[in-house]
Amino acid sequence: MISIYVSKLIFLAPSDLPVIFNKKTREVTFLRPIPLRFWKFWQLVKFDGVHTFRWEDVRARSYKLTEFTGSAGRESTLLVLMWPQEADPHRCEIFINIGYKGWWEDELLWRLYEHIRRYMEEDGPPIQPGETLRTSGFGKLPEFPFEVIAKAGGPALSPEEVMKLAFQAV
Repeated sequence: MISIYVSKLIFLAPSDLPVIFNKKTREVTFLRPIPLRFWKFWQLVKFDGVHTFRWEDVRARSYKLTEFTGSAGRESTLLVLMWPQEADPHRCEIFINIGYKGWWEDELLWRLYEHIRRYMEEDGPPIQPGETLRTSGFGKLPEFPFEVIAKAGGPALSPEEVMKLAFQAV
């Protein structure tokens, strides 16, 4: 039973959760996965719908957590975007992790946030000079509805277009 659950996490769960930063509409759109149920191992990964929020309302935080790897513990950091509730602006109920899980420090995660902030607020570049795409692992990436993709300006760039854009400024 445990091996089925772990295999499902590795091979069927999305390895990346894409986020669309639309600077024209100043919105952030993402899909949130519903956590996998251990006892319902036959069910596939599902999402609770498309969430779109205003960029102006975002709050960013980094969180440090200790992970135990079996033989030792290590500190990891996460960068989280959050949006406050309308009824209580001091409580954030909707949040997403962006970037990767950093080790020991959050400096590179805050650099990522600053790049996104400049893109959204100061007409910064969509891709940093010299940036490369990373592979997404085993799980299939979730797909956004056609309307969301059209609103964001159309389908994603091909890997060749990304490389051309990233290295023209270098």
